[in-house]
Order: sequence, then C-alpha cells, then structure tokens
Amino acid sequence: MSRIQRCRIGAIEVTAITDGAGILGREIFPGVDEERLQGLLKAAGKSEIETNFNAYHLQTERESLLVDCGPRDLFGEDAGFLEEGLEEAGIDRDRISRIAITHMHPDHIAGALQPDGRAAFATARLVVPAGEHRFWSEMDTSGETDEMVANSCKLATELLNAYRGRVEIVEAGDAFADGIGFVDLSGHTPGHCGVDIQSEGDRMLLLADLLVAPDLQLVEPNLAAAFDMDAEAAARRRLAMLGWLADENVPCSGGHFAPPPIARIRRSGTGFRVIAA
Repeated sequence: MSRIQRCRIGAIEVTAITDGAGILGREIFPGVDEERLQGLLKAAGKSEIETNFNAYHLQTERESLLVDCGPRDLFGEDAGFLEEGLEEAGIDRDRISRIAITHMHPDHIAGALQPDGRAAFATARLVVPAGEHRFWSEMDTSGETDEMVANSCKLATELLNAYRGRVEIVEAGDAFADGIGFVDLSGHTPGHCGVDIQSEGDRMLLLADLLVAPDLQLVEPNLAAAFDMDAEAAARRRLAMLGWLADENVPCSGGHFAPPPIARIRRSGTGFRVIAA
C-alpha cells in the first residue's frame, strides 16, 4: 500500500505521509455512555474507534520541511513508518532543514528522536509553537500528575534537550517559512497549533489533533477526547474551524485522518463529513 498522498498549494508541494494506524479504546471518550458510542460507530459504519498517524513534508522553493514525525515504535507494530514514507516519496531526510511540531504529544514527536534519546535528524532545526514550548518547559511533574501527561512531559523534555541550540520558538499566527505558519488551535494542549499553508492564491490547513477520532468527532464535533486538556476550548476550536473549512472550501488534512488523508470538509446535518480533495 502507498503511504503518501501529494498535492500542490501554489508553489509548495505537500506530501501527506501515513505513518501508521491504531485502534483507540472506548476510554478515549470518558463522558460517552456505551449506547451512545455504539450509535456513533454504527453511523460511521465502524465497529471500533479507528485512528491514523500522519506526518507531512512541505517542499518550498527554498527548503524541505517536515510537520510532525509520528510515534516511532511507541504505539505498536502498526505505526512508526515515517522512514518508509519518506523513501517512497523520494525525500532525502538529510536535506530536511526544519521540523515543525504542532504539539508535543508522543505520537507527534517520538519520530524526531532515536530510542536512546538522540536527535533522529542530525542537522534539522526544530520549530515549536511558543505556547506549547512554554507549557511543557514549565511543567512540574514532581507532585501528583496524570501519568499520561507526565509521560508526555518526559518525552517533550527529551526532545528539547536533543535539539538544544537548534530550537526556534514561533508564536501562533506567525510564519516560520515562506507562506507557512502556525494557526492557534489551542485546547487539545495549551499551545496546540495547526499549520496554515498559502501560496499563489491557494491555501491548505493541517489540523494536527483538532480531530483524534475523525469518524466520530466529525459527526459530533462537541465530543471531547480524554487527550483534550481543555475539552471545552478544544470543542469550540473544532466547531469553528470545521465550519470555516466547509464554508470556504479549503482543503485540509489532520494528524489522524484516514488515508487518503487530504480532504475537504462538508456540512452534514448538525455535524460534518469529509470528501476527497
């Protein structure tokens, strides 16, 4: 199976790389009773809560950039195929100049690290949203901290240490490359960002974890996931962004979209659906 899908946004070539897949436990939606969950799965034509892990390569006229790096070996044998995707796309990993991180959850940053904690990209610089850098850098895990959050903080700290001296901190809303910048999607994490790509009148949005289980959260955008640190803020962002994408007909992709991951959003009843871009 192919792990890549490509499109052009003006002068920028976007390659979506499917790093792998996974099944989420029903505890991902702690506020949803079993009957409601089964109804949502049935409406989506699914029997389990499926997710994917996606990374992106952006080739501009000046540089080769990566957006997120997948989970490496942390999420089982069905994920961790970033290298395979880069090879299929003919992308030279040694020419990647910068890696933009949408947020510091393990399934987005582990691929930037080798298992021993060293940087997986020897020369690339790391581009991190300012709010995300501040949150994980200042977190105190010495007291009672949720285990999932503590583990994320540990890996985030390893990442920043591995790329020490080559970390760029960029505010949400600011560009970090020609036509490419972070857009504020905070809620999932305090500094969670998407990536806005604009070139020659074309536009595309990379939504990171606006949707972690797209089959269900498109149908019911207010559905909060356990990974959302501020569930109400995440739901507001999700509803507003999906509505804007549908109304403006802007192509998009997300960190957990099923392949082929490049899509457009359409309104459907009180929720949304995706169609091929």
